[in-house]
Amino acid sequence: MAIEGFPDLIRLKGTNGAVGDEIRCEFGQVLIFLNDLHDGLTIRKKISTYVHESFEVSAPFRTSRESLMRATVLRKKALVIADMPTPEPGNGEVLVKTLACGVCGSDLHAAKHADQLADALRRSDAPFSLDPSRDIVMGHEFCGEIVDYGPNTTQGLKPGTRVCSMPFLIRADGLRFIGYSDETPGGYGEYIRLTEGLLLEVPNGLPSAHAALTEPMAVGVHAVEKGRIDRNDVPLVIGCGPIGLAVIAAPAGCSPDCCSGLFF
Repeated sequence: MAIEGFPDLIRLKGTNGAVGDEIRCEFGQVLIFLNDLHDGLTIRKKISTYVHESFEVSAPFRTSRESLMRATVLRKKALVIADMPTPEPGNGEVLVKTLACGVCGSDLHAAKHADQLADALRRSDAPFSLDPSRDIVMGHEFCGEIVDYGPNTTQGLKPGTRVCSMPFLIRADGLRFIGYSDETPGGYGEYIRLTEGLLLEVPNGLPSAHAALTEPMAVGVHAVEKGRIDRNDVPLVIGCGPIGLAVIAAPAGCSPDCCSGLFF
């Protein structure tokens, strides 16, 4: 529950099964709106006791125009902390709260060379684009928990379920890359919207920080599979960064790897 100056909405279920309208946190004050209750309660004195005794807190949800989130924003080639609208999940999408996010080497390159990246995307006719003059929230190596659903979703995974995903939104008009777009904020923000059909549930017991390595590890595994390595090959891995280490760790079924890398 965001409190100090950050609006947040939480749906409440009464002990009799009735669902109340909402509880709104604004400016350090909690306003509860239920069927027959209109009482403003201060956060520290009454809200925790009232909620635990009388109500069960279910899935958090956000409204499209009222909610803000904090994010690390790439703005004019500098990373700044800023408030921005919480993304609203569209058709077939879910809203996920970021629990962990890795910093990819590509993020470092994009922060320094955003103009060149945007130009390369245009020249290569990529299915997505970015405008470096606008705010960009990077972060495509993430783990989060489901907090809300957009329309036309199956809701097969319950709120609170931890998930990973390929960093893409699949929409009727094409793909949207998460993290390198001024329209689809990534894991450097508090919330991300994801395509429901791409979600991977995180196994119990796996730390969120480890689950966030799913995307870079998948890159390494994919490279090994594309290499068609057999048992008599001796692969050479040049560069022992995260992707190179993922390639080395991938089960290739061949002789030990030869590795070459520079360490600073």
